[in-house]
Amino acid sequence: MGEFGLRERNERGQMMLEFCQGKQLCIRNTHFYHREQPRYTWTHPDEIHRNFIDYILINKRWKTSVMGTKVIRGTDIGTSHELLLSNIRIKFRTDRGTNQELVRYNLDKLRNKEVKTTFKVRVGGRFEPLIGLETTEEKWRWGRDIIKEESDSILGRRMRAKQ
Repeated sequence: MGEFGLRERNERGQMMLEFCQGKQLCIRNTHFYHREQPRYTWTHPDEIHRNFIDYILINKRWKTSVMGTKVIRGTDIGTSHELLLSNIRIKFRTDRGTNQELVRYNLDKLRNKEVKTTFKVRVGGRFEPLIGLETTEEKWRWGRDIIKEESDSILGRRMRAKQ
């Protein structure tokens, strides 16, 4: 089926190939070179006939993520099939959501006892209205806004160090 598949394709192999084309799938374990012996994934009970009938299928979008595939021999799993092992490289991206700028406050000012006390008093005195709010979401927004406002006015924003 791939560059390093075995022999010709039979009717079932052709059906699988058409299925993969219709579903945008790639057959990845036939694209890697291995010696002939380890490529067989099924052995007949007479131990003479062998075939390559187990495949790793992956969406075409991810086909370059498969780094290699091999047959693991000698596993006692109670079947005439061999296990396939595939190494896959996955790169995760973080979803930043909205393009909001991350605000960093000058927390070094809190080392000064007077600034720390002022911050505690002003923030603490504004939390009483939270009692009347219904949902946790409303309380969260209210508290977040209080802390942001007082941090802006008392601490100020931290300047980026020049690189």
